Amino acid sequence: MNIDFRLFTMPTEGLLVIALPESKQLCAIGKQLDSIMTGAIARSLATTRFSGAFGETVDLACPAGVGPDHILLIGLGNAAAMTLNQWEVIGGKVCAHAKNPSLSSLAFYLSDNTDTTASPEAILSHVAFGALLKSYRFEKYRTVKSFQLERLSLMANDVKPIAAELTFKRLKAIADAIFLTRNLVLEPASVMTPMALCSMAEALTQYQVKTQIFSGDQALADDFPATLAVGQGSVETSAVCVMEWRGIHGDKKPVIALAGKGVTFDAGGLTIKSESQQRLMKMDMAGAATIIAVMQAIAMLKLDIGIVAAFGAVENMPGSNAYRSGDVIAMKNQTSVEVTFPDAEGRLVLADLNTYLCRTYRPNFLLDVATLTATVVAALGDGCTGMFSNDDQLASALLQAAEQANEPMWRLPQGKTYLASLDSHIADMKNMPAPNYIGVLAGSASVAASFLEHFSEDCAWAHLDMSGSAWQVAESDLGPDGATGALVRTLIYWLESMDNK
Repeated sequence: MNIDFRLFTMPTEGLLVIALPESKQLCAIGKQLDSIMTGAIARSLATTRFSGAFGETVDLACPAGVGPDHILLIGLGNAAAMTLNQWEVIGGKVCAHAKNPSLSSLAFYLSDNTDTTASPEAILSHVAFGALLKSYRFEKYRTVKSFQLERLSLMANDVKPIAAELTFKRLKAIADAIFLTRNLVLEPASVMTPMALCSMAEALTQYQVKTQIFSGDQALADDFPATLAVGQGSVETSAVCVMEWRGIHGDKKPVIALAGKGVTFDAGGLTIKSESQQRLMKMDMAGAATIIAVMQAIAMLKLDIGIVAAFGAVENMPGSNAYRSGDVIAMKNQTSVEVTFPDAEGRLVLADLNTYLCRTYRPNFLLDVATLTATVVAALGDGCTGMFSNDDQLASALLQAAEQANEPMWRLPQGKTYLASLDSHIADMKNMPAPNYIGVLAGSASVAASFLEHFSEDCAWAHLDMSGSAWQVAESDLGPDGATGALVRTLIYWLESMDNK
């Protein structure tokens, strides 16, 4: 979809969208069109249930010779109180409405009588961003493709097109990162194997992101023993990929470390999942996909800060050589871990990564990102990320970034109380607690986070459990059903705030 910003000119085809405040007062252009159409717009406003509330629409076909083929009126509600995130939703709703194959172009007009606090450049760029996010489709394997808009024009009487394009350039880099995440997560596991996922990270060298890949038993044995154990049941080669961005001039020490779970298919290992549970397990590498996309974005945005990111790419399969319940893994930080549940593999992979990143780079901040537990979804519901941290300032900054990104996030507890449930009789700790006296895995998401904290050394650390936010079963205002690309915006906004300090 081609996107441009311009001063208002009357379209000669396609769909013209006019945004109306809750007063339903037509702007000068609306009145002009209403006059040409002999009052059709005013009659529609008077006779339909359109109230000007946020997101409400009225669609009118135009007679020949008027200009556009259709006019869409969309309500803004109290425009003066609208946030830029709400303007993105307007863009998404407008894009969703443009499904007529005969209307290949769409023009959005921000009228003079719209009382707003943000600049027209900011508003129009965020409307375009929302429309772009909503336009996403993963149709690589479809023989018949769905309709896609060819052109989107964003117009106002007082917009500065070049300034709007510069604002949108940043948002486009973020959208590209979100699309990359969605693409990686939606690929079949037979295509997005562990080594294929690593190759996607290697492609970032075109943006001056350095990559290093540890693959195979010998390369993983010393620094990533748990990752090696998890992948033993698969015929696919397991790997760990490390990515570095050292600022604009390549001279910045990495002070921020990101770790991502990259289980490209999770059958549950020897504690094999049911068919229905396995159906979406290709998305168990969403954490890795997220940090790959974030590294692409920070390079495109040229943040002048040192960042290192790593992910463990494995399959958790029930092969003849799979790791077993009762196995003990000697971790790199000298902790011995008894495997009591082979399907709790993500925390083992992340523990390897956390130890490696802390000991190799000594970062100030460590974040690990994963689709880790189902219980975080039970606690917070669909669409919300659970956040755990040992540092209040870091937790506050992440919550602020999530609010700016309009990505729901809630802080949950972790610590020694939860870690105590992992006591083992034969090792230093277990990877999964036993059910309590009523048969419940009490505080399971907090227990998993506490396990990861044990491997964070002395870093200011946070864990983001995206099990409820990485995938959606129904379409939203900013995307189709399926992979969401959640947390890409949150992490980019947080990193931008760190770059500005």
